[in-house]
Amino acid sequence: MQGSDWLTVAQQEFTWVTTQYETRVQNKADYQGIEMFASQAYARLGYVAYQRNNKDVAISFIQKAIMISSPFYKGEYTALLGDIYAATGSKDQAIQEYQSAIAIAEANGDAQSVQKYQQKLQAISGP
Repeated sequence: MQGSDWLTVAQQEFTWVTTQYETRVQNKADYQGIEMFASQAYARLGYVAYQRNNKDVAISFIQKAIMISSPFYKGEYTALLGDIYAATGSKDQAIQEYQSAIAIAEANGDAQSVQKYQQKLQAISGP
């Protein structure tokens, strides 16, 4: 594996996890046991797509991650979506995602994440 493109290797491994998850969901098999891994794999596939300058695919994967993730990661992945929008010049969408992440963190009583997401929101919206 030495010398391999790490993004390609990562994509293959995370795709394997999401394929296993999707197959189990489709077959109505026990998928809850790997749902947490699938949510993280979708988020990381989103990151890989973002690194490859494929914003739409990145957003799609991260939205899949948000749908099946735990409450903490819903906030994290929603903020990551905001980061992608901010980095690609979609300021209004970034603001909306950061506000959503703040609401999720507040609902979970996660003051540390609220503060982190508020800083991201402040950085993009200005004083």
